[in-house]
Amino acid sequence: MKTLRVIQLCGQTVEVIEASEDECAELIGKDGVTIDTEGKVYIKAGLRADRHLDTYVHELLHVMFNLTGIGGALQGFLLMNDKRFAKVEEGIIRLLAPALITTFRAAGLMSEAA
Repeated sequence: MKTLRVIQLCGQTVEVIEASEDECAELIGKDGVTIDTEGKVYIKAGLRADRHLDTYVHELLHVMFNLTGIGGALQGFLLMNDKRFAKVEEGIIRLLAPALITTFRAAGLMSEAA
């Protein structure tokens, strides 16, 4: 397990960690996972650079979704239980992550290498 970054996001400290499935069981079958209660984002070790970046942005969007209150507000508006809403949140984030990466690159805020 290796800490990649410790960042401030929405006033909270978030540790981004690269780990194997053996080191973080929540990663089994996934490229990344956010554990809000720990303030940690885990990214699977050994991903290709493009997949790593996509997973990093994807997981940080989960953090922002929760810390800004967007997730809770949207869930309340849609009147969904946690399990059903988790699928909605995942769908929204899967659409946003590549769009953000493309937009940041087009605006010169992120290089192709990133």
